[in-house]
Amino acid sequence: MSSSSSSNITITGPDYDKSHVEVGRGRAEYHFKLSATPSERWVELFDQKWGVYRKRRSEEAGTPTIVPNACVEDSALVLSCALHDDRLQSHLDELKRIVEETNKALLEEEEEYKSKEEEYKQLIMNNLVKLKFD
Repeated sequence: MSSSSSSNITITGPDYDKSHVEVGRGRAEYHFKLSATPSERWVELFDQKWGVYRKRRSEEAGTPTIVPNACVEDSALVLSCALHDDRLQSHLDELKRIVEETNKALLEEEEEYKSKEEEYKQLIMNNLVKLKFD
């Protein structure tokens, strides 16, 4: 998969087969399928954005245990939270929002790179034109 298609990742639905309870911990792992396998950079950006969200929510709640953890595994998002967490829908909504933010951030990075790439190519061409081969 190319990195440009990574900027259009969406959550397509639950993965019933992979979602499970973490025995002895009272926690559940909910697996959500992604529309494609994200690039490494997409995963980095998602992790950064989810980390910021967790920190903000932890500070608001006063405890880190209230805020679920989320990570990317292959072509899935994994949400780990309390088994009896009644805010599962709001967690999913937040995941969707952060996925959209990640897509936007990656697209902006790609556009900036393309812009600079053209600038550098032009600089190289200008330098080559000045060379004399007599």
